[in-house]
Amino acid sequence: MDVIGDELASQNHDSLKKPPPLPRDTLSKVQKISICNGWSIALIGGPATLVTLVMGDWFSSLIGTLVTLAGVIEINGSQLLKAGDARGCDRIKGAQLLLMAVLCGYCFFQIVNFNFHEMLATLPADTRSLVFSLGVGEAGMESLLRQMYLVVYGCVILASLLHQGGLFLYYHRSTKAVLTALQEQ
Repeated sequence: MDVIGDELASQNHDSLKKPPPLPRDTLSKVQKISICNGWSIALIGGPATLVTLVMGDWFSSLIGTLVTLAGVIEINGSQLLKAGDARGCDRIKGAQLLLMAVLCGYCFFQIVNFNFHEMLATLPADTRSLVFSLGVGEAGMESLLRQMYLVVYGCVILASLLHQGGLFLYYHRSTKAVLTALQEQ
């Protein structure tokens, strides 16, 4: 292409770019995402906490309470933004960091404290018999369960880093536009 053709192609490409969203649109989007995400977290964490309390698992109950708290903090942050309070920005970002820390910490704890014999005891007798009848010895079963633990908890860590980390970055990058929109109200 010649110089004029390149210049025209560049101008056409630039004219096709969408303009950045208006601050009020960014505020609206952040409010919608944070209220939906906060309720999702709270509605999963709350009942899970109750179940672990009934089972007498105090450690899991603490984790469930912290997860639920993260959801409630995000809901509160969204409500603050709706009311025009800039403190909501810090709350929605903080909720993501809290949830990510709790989930990753719990997963690391589970990986480090893997207990094959305790896990084996929780398997139904028929499942244990079936696995051992396939010729998998105790050492093979331990290796299989350890690998399963690493994969499952590793996936939860990765999902948390991507989801909560991604939302934190989105909220952080949107803060300037959100604050501008709150000042314009």
